[in-house]
Amino acid sequence: MLRTVLPSLVTIMVLAAGCTSRPVRVASPPPPSYRVLGTVRGGACGMMLFDVIPLNVNQRVERAYARALARARGATMLIDTQLRDRWYTAGGIMIAGHIVCTDIIGTAIQDTSR
Repeated sequence: MLRTVLPSLVTIMVLAAGCTSRPVRVASPPPPSYRVLGTVRGGACGMMLFDVIPLNVNQRVERAYARALARARGATMLIDTQLRDRWYTAGGIMIAGHIVCTDIIGTAIQDTSR
């Protein structure tokens, strides 16, 4: 019994460990004084190929944040952010995986405390 269960258990543990990512702090707290530049949005997508192989999935929040920040000239960070994830099936009937997209909307600010 142990000979059949142990290899399966080890395989499941190895596969599960490959599906983890690190926690991400997207931005630090806002500075004591800042200038509001306006509302911006940014997005980024990745794909889970065959729902097993991540392609550009893990850094999509950071990429979406950077794209939103780049839309306001002189912006140093975003406040009042909203995050939305969208999933799409790729490949129709022959499922090739899922496309995962993240959108960030927030208020761009410029640090004036220096």
